[in-house]
This record gives sequence, C-alpha cells and structure tokens, in this order.
Amino acid sequence: MLRGAVFDMDGTISVPNLDFKEMYQRCGVPLSEDLLQSIKAMPAAEAAAANAVIDEMEAEGRRTLQLERGVKELAAWFSFHNIPMALVTRNSALTVNHLHSALWEPAGLPQFRPAISRDDAGIPPKPNP
Repeated sequence: MLRGAVFDMDGTISVPNLDFKEMYQRCGVPLSEDLLQSIKAMPAAEAAAANAVIDEMEAEGRRTLQLERGVKELAAWFSFHNIPMALVTRNSALTVNHLHSALWEPAGLPQFRPAISRDDAGIPPKPNP
C-alpha cells in the first residue's frame, strides 16, 4: 500500500529552467563543488554577491516556472486517493510558495505537506547521498 509520495522540483514536477552552469560561473564556484556549501564558506561580501546572483536567476526561474507534462493529473490522482504528497527541494521557500500559489493551487491541488526547501533551518534540503 502506498502511504505517500515525496517529490523534487527541477526535472521532476517542474520543467528545468535554470542554467546551473551559468549560475556556478557567475558565483565563482567550480561545477565540481556544491554551490550552496561553497557560498557558505566565502567571505561575507563575496557570499552576498553570489547570493544576489542566485536570487536574480531564481526570480527569472519563478517567472518562467512550468509544471512537467502529466504532473497535474498525477497529483490529482494522489489527492483523490488521499495519498499525502511532500516536497524536498534545494529551491528557496519563495520559489516553493510561488509553485503553490501560481501553479498548484489554481489546478485545485493541495499544498505539499511538508514542503522542505533550502531555507528550512536544520533540515538538509536533500537526502544524503
């Protein structure tokens, strides 16, 4: 018996629309490193500049955010069968809120519970590994 489903955003429920190669380059982080961890290790001014790049690129990503084909129908099926849906993503809480308000709720779908973003303190945004 299926007790619940956990989703990611980019490439799972939403169409990938961020150029991560450009993001890494503009932040001055090698592709071989974890972007967010590298930014945390930067001096304050450098980290602020890198976070501003991410904020700018993610704002554009929110503007062009689209659901993957078939996601509404799949989520409606889960909802109809009272199967809880959760979200775990490295996106920001702002982007998760936008997903809910702009794409999810207008389709008549319940919000993900929980919806864990990189902004949730003390909770890793992705499982390890």
